[in-house]
Amino acid sequence: MNRELLVKFGDSIKVKYNSFDIPISEYALVSYRGKPIGVAFFQSSNKYCTTAIVLDSDGDPLLLEHYDDWHFCSISEMEELRKIYNWEFPDQFHFSFSPERMIIRNEAIRTGNKELYEAFLRERYPDDADAELASFDSVIADTTQVSGAEAADFFKRHGIVALVADLTFSDPDTIFTAKIMSDCEAGDEINESEEPIGAYVPISIVAGRDLLWLDVSEIRQAYGGGRK
Repeated sequence: MNRELLVKFGDSIKVKYNSFDIPISEYALVSYRGKPIGVAFFQSSNKYCTTAIVLDSDGDPLLLEHYDDWHFCSISEMEELRKIYNWEFPDQFHFSFSPERMIIRNEAIRTGNKELYEAFLRERYPDDADAELASFDSVIADTTQVSGAEAADFFKRHGIVALVADLTFSDPDTIFTAKIMSDCEAGDEINESEEPIGAYVPISIVAGRDLLWLDVSEIRQAYGGGRK
């Protein structure tokens, strides 16, 4: 399939702007013969996309790319394209970005119901189940609902500057995982817009919240299992 046959379908999913508030790139659904078949990354006002992930005639994901002086795509932009594609076409989801899996995992952690998550994994992702469940008990133990003040104190004591939201960060049931990383590393990952699951967010996102779910399992591992 030729990328020049793809047509933007509907409104843009996400638009990036420069410091002058001028759009420089966008992600959008694309169609072929009137049927939406994938997601593409467009730069500036280019008529044709730089790269796209679409469904081929067999229903399998296909990557289309074209690079020149006016068409280029960074690693982070390609990763963003993949995440958006997986969000828009859930039947093609890889284990890591399945929204259904993340929603069930979230409920299992908050309620302490490991059996709920295990049953889902054994049915839908049997090859990944054992590895995923190996540390699940410790994740449940290290995830608690805390006040905003308690979270702020924890972030300050451990130098936390970034979190990962398992659902969209505006959802009150979202579990935030505290990440160990430098300000520079966090700056490369953080995106404060409403993104698909697994988005890195700054700690300011949860500032002022009365309550939030916080997973400190990575911090606990960094301290060798000791409670800090």
